[in-house]
Amino acid sequence: DFILGRIADEEKITVSEKELSEEIARMAGRYGIPDRKMRTELEKHDALSGLRGDIRAGKTMELLLQRATIDG
Repeated sequence: DFILGRIADEEKITVSEKELSEEIARMAGRYGIPDRKMRTELEKHDALSGLRGDIRAGKTMELLLQRATIDG
């Protein structure tokens, strides 16, 4: 997590409100509840920052995979 965070900082990887809302909508769909209720539950449990961090880590991993080269 530390290394991914440092890479994300260096690459200026951020999570937009739109990306956060899209992930909340996906989660809500899996649970069969409205998006707003999902967001409210996440807010109630102080989980939005963690979700934002997960999205940022995922974006960082995607960047690393795009830039990876395989020798052999």
